[in-house]
Amino acid sequence: MNRRMRRMMISRIAWAGTAARLIAGASFDASGQELEPRAYSPTPSGVNFLGLTYLRSTGGVGVDPSLPLDNVSAEINIASLGYARTFGLLGRSASVGLVLPYSRADVSGDVFEQQRAVTRSGLADPRLRLAINLFGGPAVNREEFAAREPSTALGTSLTIVAPFGRYDSDRLINLWSNR
Repeated sequence: MNRRMRRMMISRIAWAGTAARLIAGASFDASGQELEPRAYSPTPSGVNFLGLTYLRSTGGVGVDPSLPLDNVSAEINIASLGYARTFGLLGRSASVGLVLPYSRADVSGDVFEQQRAVTRSGLADPRLRLAINLFGGPAVNREEFAAREPSTALGTSLTIVAPFGRYDSDRLINLWSNR
């Protein structure tokens, strides 16, 4: 291994370590699941993505046992419009994305042993995500991307959930996290 390659490798390792420390130090709520399995796949710079997703979830809801709630069940429907654009950041392939979700939930259960039901709907909290490849995803244009050999990629992302949704403290059921 020549001196230039060794310096480049040490620089990348130092950069990745610094990024990991910044992310670990800044996160107060870290989740381990990313629902975009191809978020870190190398992509040529300047590509736009537009997506529409739909999620339906039904079933029982686990609640804090100290609350006066029993037999809680919910039917939740979420439709989301998303946009992402790829670009180069620090010589690496990166993307920025925005998701705007609309939610509707029908929730029923026993409150103080009385059967109750409620429906909530509206715009939910938008999400902004910045993803960058740390290894295996250099920033390239479309011609360079078509000519390059695929390789393993490792990436990281930062997601910001903006608490713009409506929250009413007088209501037991809220779809939004704005408190």
